[in-house]
Amino acid sequence: FPALAVVASLVPIVGGVALASMTEVSFN
Repeated sequence: FPALAVVASLVPIVGGVALASMTEVSFN
């Protein structure tokens, strides 16, 4: 089971969502 590949594909998605929500909160 390529767990590293799954983590590598999920990290940018989670990071992008967290970054977008943080910037939205900071601009509010």
